[in-house]
Amino acid sequence: MKHGLVQNQTFAGSTLMAPPSILLYNKIGLPIHATYRFVGYKTSILRYLIDNRDCVVNGANEHGFTIQMAVGEVAKTASQEYSEAFAGAALGVAGGIVSAVDMMNNVLDGLSVAGMVADALPGGSNGSNAPVRPGKKAYAWDHAMNARIIVDLSLYKGDKDRWLDLGATECNLHTIAFLLYNT
Repeated sequence: MKHGLVQNQTFAGSTLMAPPSILLYNKIGLPIHATYRFVGYKTSILRYLIDNRDCVVNGANEHGFTIQMAVGEVAKTASQEYSEAFAGAALGVAGGIVSAVDMMNNVLDGLSVAGMVADALPGGSNGSNAPVRPGKKAYAWDHAMNARIIVDLSLYKGDKDRWLDLGATECNLHTIAFLLYNT
């Protein structure tokens, strides 16, 4: 897993630079419109977030801006796209059905993320499960069966498409773990 402030973002990827504040003060300082990114498997990111639960994401000096979070998949390389396209063509109708089911799952994931802030935060009304540090079996299963994900944290004023507004200017990584665990 890699994490840090996004620097030099290009088509091929981005450089992640850890801000000095996390190294010195156990705090992630977020400037306006900067993005702090975690890239890796979900279990790896959860392990880091839970192990560093007291680390604070801080944007408290920016009035009117709130912390927003987005979870997405790592972009696929061109060779992966081509191999999936060939596999889909070889499967014919079955390939089309698989991609239709994947698309439906992505839409449902997006809809479920859109309304989860109040319910998913600690003390929420739906009784969501608290994050548990993934064990060796969960870790191995995640790495074998799933793709890597990207978790972005940013300060923003107002609504941002496909981002979850936490409604706070400061939160700890345990809250981020809670939200990620329940997605």
